[in-house]
Amino acid sequence: MPPKQKVSVSIDSSLLEFIDKFSSNRSEIFNEALAEWRKQKILNEIGEGYAKTKEVDLAIAEENLLLNDLALEAEGVD
Repeated sequence: MPPKQKVSVSIDSSLLEFIDKFSSNRSEIFNEALAEWRKQKILNEIGEGYAKTKEVDLAIAEENLLLNDLALEAEGVD
């Protein structure tokens, strides 16, 4: 298990009360929440990267269609 570091955070008192109702181990709750937050950030970055790739692929496809149309016109094919 990786080493742990102690940190201090400020949160809404109502959120802390809610956490305390379900667990006596605040550290565990915060670790789980932050691990989930990190996972979502990574998935969002992957999704954004995929979306950018799709935009590039679409641009290349449009360019290929235009070049194909120009080649057909040059050959006299409509």
